[in-house]
Amino acid sequence: TSQTPPPAGKKRKILPKTGEESGLTASLIGLALMAVAGVAGALYRKSKKA
Repeated sequence: TSQTPPPAGKKRKILPKTGEESGLTASLIGLALMAVAGVAGALYRKSKKA
């Protein structure tokens, strides 16, 4: 089984799908939730103090 070389015009390799994009999305959602929780906690403490 021999492999055919890629066409001369295409230099970009097609990489396998590793699921990294969904991991990035999950990380961003987690970071956003942590930020919201931090702000909510700070506001809660401030309102309790006053």
